[in-house]
Amino acid sequence: MKSFVVDRAVTASLKKRIHAIWFCIPMTDYHRTVTAAEQKFFTECDTGHVPVIVLLTKTDALHLAAMEELLDSGLDLGEAKKKAAEKEKELLERWLAHIKGMLDECKFPPKAYVSVQKMHQEGADFTALLQCTTNAVNEEGLQRLLISTQQSSIALCVEYAVKKTLRAKMELGIKDRFLVSVKDLEKELLRWFPMIEWVIMSYCGRVF
Repeated sequence: MKSFVVDRAVTASLKKRIHAIWFCIPMTDYHRTVTAAEQKFFTECDTGHVPVIVLLTKTDALHLAAMEELLDSGLDLGEAKKKAAEKEKELLERWLAHIKGMLDECKFPPKAYVSVQKMHQEGADFTALLQCTTNAVNEEGLQRLLISTQQSSIALCVEYAVKKTLRAKMELGIKDRFLVSVKDLEKELLRWFPMIEWVIMSYCGRVF
């Protein structure tokens, strides 16, 4: 796996190149420590410019652990159910800190961490994963490409249009701001909204 990752990280073929790696750690065995195999990967595998993102998957498995801990504390079943969501969040934060503490000490630590759940279900929310991956990629061209695959994520398009384009213009001096072309600014902003740009191009291309 190490040679595969290293080769695909530097290949000249865009189709074969790896742009980001999702390293999954399931929370079904949340009480275990970081395994030797996981530590070995982050100690020996230099992915170069390719970011590795740790995904804490199946976090819904923490529900049972949360209920057991609450019941063991003396709460009745009704009260335990009310406090279960808060306890799940507490357990997740605790084990995320534990995993992060161990992996961040490795030679090639993860670029980011994100927790996901029920990703196998239809209608699952990929927003946190998409946002984390987009931030980790750290190349504007790849960020636009990634966002363009998620045409329904308008909020993410707005965030990056402001963060990458509008904010840079606002940081200019007063004189330089007046030199900014409105049309050029519109074009730069629209690059973060590929679905809108496509609609405009389609509309302008019509023959009346």
